[in-house]
Amino acid sequence: MEFLSANRSWLLAPFLTMNATLSFLESVQRFCCFDREEVVGTVTEITIHPVRSTKPLRLSSVNLRITAAGRNKQIAIYETVPNLERMTGHISKPCESLNITSRMSGEEKLTLSYPGKNDLHIRYADCENGRRIWITEKDGREYREVGPEADKWFSEILGRPVKPLYCPRTNGLGEWNTTVYRSPDGAPVPTPPLHIISNSTVDKLSEVSGQIVEGERFRPNIMVEGSKPFDEELWHVLRIGDQVEVEQTFLNPRCGVVNALNGTYSPATLNSLFKHGYRDSRNRPCMGIYMKVLRPGIIREGDTITLLKRGNVKRVGAYKLSSDIIIGA
Repeated sequence: MEFLSANRSWLLAPFLTMNATLSFLESVQRFCCFDREEVVGTVTEITIHPVRSTKPLRLSSVNLRITAAGRNKQIAIYETVPNLERMTGHISKPCESLNITSRMSGEEKLTLSYPGKNDLHIRYADCENGRRIWITEKDGREYREVGPEADKWFSEILGRPVKPLYCPRTNGLGEWNTTVYRSPDGAPVPTPPLHIISNSTVDKLSEVSGQIVEGERFRPNIMVEGSKPFDEELWHVLRIGDQVEVEQTFLNPRCGVVNALNGTYSPATLNSLFKHGYRDSRNRPCMGIYMKVLRPGIIREGDTITLLKRGNVKRVGAYKLSSDIIIGA
């Protein structure tokens, strides 16, 4: 005991040296890998969904604002029976809304089409003046009615009473007013304005699943070419083009809606994600990343995507590819 007491510093020296070495190596890695600007790809496709759960509308450019990419998801379909609730993506049969297509005149007018029906024309200025609706028990956001003509049009297609609601960018108090989304911890948060997936990730999922998986199933706003499969999960801060900067909020957890496309439904896509994709801390399969806006601006097809800060991966439990992004790592 006297020997240990007299030589305590000497015995601890190897451990102190090892910790110092690991700390130094971590600093070198962070400097060399995490905080160095790096071109990771280019924008190959830009899409928005003017109405949630409908077909994507492809654009050559989009104005990325603090709250949304253009008019993305400003209108959502709400079921009215028994209560007013947003039509969920956890579907077990083909969802007819996925066959509704959109076209826009600037950002002022939206035209929706469906086979066998007359087109529905929606003016955003009319939506701004629609009757106010608050769904306070759900998310506390302010919505506006699109109108009785739109109610009837969507209800006839879906075969049940529904009501499309419009979410203005600001509420009556002038505060930011965005739709809400369930974050990885289950709490309601503002819907992140930008959703990114790489082509290589979609191709990799097709390869490992043995079936063709279309990027459209995942409803991204930006498709990226030139990166490694699933590498976008680690992108923390990006510059897109020469002005837009975005920061990752969380991975995009997936539900059964990825199994539906063009009026057909198959569980194979989600099953493949469970087997081969990342999972979050709640064991939900993830694909793609949600981003918040640090610097708004125009995103165009062909824009270079530069990685300004790389995140880190924390392995969770015993899952083969489970991960959480450590924001700020």
